[in-house]
Amino acid sequence: MTHILKNLSRRPVSFRGNSGQTWHVAPSAVVELPDFEVSENPMLHKLAERHVVELTRSEKKERAAADEDKKERDAAEDDKGRGRKSRSGR
Repeated sequence: MTHILKNLSRRPVSFRGNSGQTWHVAPSAVVELPDFEVSENPMLHKLAERHVVELTRSEKKERAAADEDKKERDAAEDDKGRGRKSRSGR
């Protein structure tokens, strides 16, 4: 799972992730961060509470999995529908 971080301020924001890497985010920029950088990171949560950054979960992978499930269900329904004989014998 990833997180989306958006800098809401007019100034650059810098913070240290859980891996020790320092992230620099330009004003109004959006960055995708891995889950391990965000989880239990007090600095990021403090920045979010102060409305300096907006931190949201990315649903990209969840959507892709849901889309794949839907494709499989549709394919199964198509296979069932093709097993029927056509009534139009014209």
